[in-house]
Amino acid sequence: MGNFQNAVKKISSGFLKEAKQSPKLLSDMAKMEYYMAESYSGRVFIELLQNADDAKSTKIYVYQNGENLYFANNGKAFDEDDLVAISRSGASGKERGKTIGYRGVGFKSVSSISEDIVIYSSNTYFTFSKSLCAKVLNMEQKDVPTIRIPVLLEDVPVAVKQDVEMLCRSGFTTVFVFRNAKLDLFIDEIKTIDTGYFLFLNSIQECRIDVSMKDNMTYFVERFNDNENSHIIITTNDSKKEWMIVKEKNISVAFLIEDGVIVPCSEADAVYHCYLPTLDKSIVPCKINADFSTDPSRKHLTIDDKTKDALIQVSEIFVNILSMAIQNAESGKYKNIFTLFLNKSTLSKVNFFLDENLEIGITKMKWLLLNNGEKVSPKDYKLFPYTFELDNPAQVRKIPSALALESLPSIVYDMIDKVDEFISQFSRKEFTLDEIADTLTSRDFVGQLNVETHTQLVTNVVRETKIKSKLNPGAEVSLDKILVKTETQENVSIKDLVSAKKTIDKKMKQELTERLGNSEIQWLQEQTGIQSLSSNKTQDIDNNLGHSSVIWDKRKSIVPHISKWRDAESKCIEIEKILGNEPIDVSVKNLGYDILSTTPDGTKRYIEVKSVKKDFAFSLTNNEYTAAHEYGDDYFVCLLCENENVLEVRYIKNPLVNAKFEKRIRQWEWTCLEFNSTIQSFDIS
Repeated sequence: MGNFQNAVKKISSGFLKEAKQSPKLLSDMAKMEYYMAESYSGRVFIELLQNADDAKSTKIYVYQNGENLYFANNGKAFDEDDLVAISRSGASGKERGKTIGYRGVGFKSVSSISEDIVIYSSNTYFTFSKSLCAKVLNMEQKDVPTIRIPVLLEDVPVAVKQDVEMLCRSGFTTVFVFRNAKLDLFIDEIKTIDTGYFLFLNSIQECRIDVSMKDNMTYFVERFNDNENSHIIITTNDSKKEWMIVKEKNISVAFLIEDGVIVPCSEADAVYHCYLPTLDKSIVPCKINADFSTDPSRKHLTIDDKTKDALIQVSEIFVNILSMAIQNAESGKYKNIFTLFLNKSTLSKVNFFLDENLEIGITKMKWLLLNNGEKVSPKDYKLFPYTFELDNPAQVRKIPSALALESLPSIVYDMIDKVDEFISQFSRKEFTLDEIADTLTSRDFVGQLNVETHTQLVTNVVRETKIKSKLNPGAEVSLDKILVKTETQENVSIKDLVSAKKTIDKKMKQELTERLGNSEIQWLQEQTGIQSLSSNKTQDIDNNLGHSSVIWDKRKSIVPHISKWRDAESKCIEIEKILGNEPIDVSVKNLGYDILSTTPDGTKRYIEVKSVKKDFAFSLTNNEYTAAHEYGDDYFVCLLCENENVLEVRYIKNPLVNAKFEKRIRQWEWTCLEFNSTIQSFDIS
């Protein structure tokens, strides 16, 4: 005790001497303290909390008695270095990245609620008092900072001493007493406290808050490890939340856990932390904690090299989490992990930078273990062709076949949602048409398919084979060995079906008839001799266009013609009218789309028109990309390609889902390399 009392006297004497020698400097410090108190407004509790955690406190008690506010912790007591650190701005002994605070200025914020602060620690009372220092220095109070000159307090007010002794008997070692506190300011702050304040602390296990105008609150923090990661359960008077913490070095990511499964946290919870919450939204619905650079208020991240380095490390953690999910799919914990990453928010500069590095990490590493034993990057994971309409690709992948060998283990598709949808953002490979067609010749494989999936595969193979034959005249077309289901529930080849004059299963026939257009049914009949399919449909436009049906009455020989010399927008308007819609040209308004079209049932279609060459390459501006994100399935890109007297039109519905883009620095356009679309040709008159 004597040693610390002597330290207080020595530090006090030294600072008083400096103040008398440089009153102008002291006045500048008073102005700086005022600025810091303003900048850190509303963060007094946070600063005291983080300092208590740095002192390895396990318990905190916030207590009000009359006009005095007490903040007590049971951590390491003050020593001389600690006293110098809070007295001298920027003199903190904390090393950035190893403890929560590092600037040595955060404690100055407490002057916003009191100008008369008593501190008890190491069996010693000392005070920071604006009025007392002004009196000793014979200066005006406005020219003296509150927290600069500690003064040993030998005549402790009775009420303060009684309260401190009561707290010490409860095991607390350090007590901050804010005399005549501005309680309304402090109460406004603690009303905003949530469980996230305690998530990335290292030591705090219990925090009790007992002040007027606020229901007594207690926060209990339980930490434990499972086989993979650490978990934290935070319990309050009225809630209980569990978080899984993935930590590497000084970077942590926290995912909310409910019933043992990762779930998206609320929008309010999904923020970046610089050990304690900021106001910046995280890229996915989770919490991200690192030694980011922030503005003086610590409410917003600033982009500098320190923050960028931290974000790159965050991207590496995310990739490791995704890899961990694949490896531990059977746990069930990661059911929603890909869904979370499909709902990324990249509109801020911080998230945009993180997203770029996340994509690099996802595609660079080989973290997908296939059934054939090969580890591949997502860019080398084979998808079904983007032109395929397949509701349940996971079912196809799980059935033993050549396709399954180049797929993930069945448990992954069983236990984790939207696997293919997530990986499709990065994959550059597809199963070939021949690979899929060969699989449909296996009775073991086809026998495990339900009718809907079986029919979808057959439909897609027929459609793609027809297109392939048209693009490559003379190419061999072989559909005879593909298996279909008969009325007697046998799986027989199309060749045997025709030769034995058997009939296709009623449900499969109905599905095929509804999914294939007239021209495709006619072509299939010509190629195979199959006669059990027929259609009364009089239109042959793919339903993927996303509009109501259009009937081409061939008896009246109505053939659509598009005026050749009109601009792209006018051509699209003509096409929309042919399709039965009511289009309006809004291209001059710079809305991110050119045509606003209304279908007969009142559905709005937001159409961006692109005149393209034969390779159908196109780009989206940031404005168009944002509009596509906003309107989703109601947003279309209409690609127009003129070839002599034929205008080929391709509609891409929801291009952010059905197309693959690469960011190119060309006035920040988004360049599309692949896409899902429908094709229709019109004669040009």
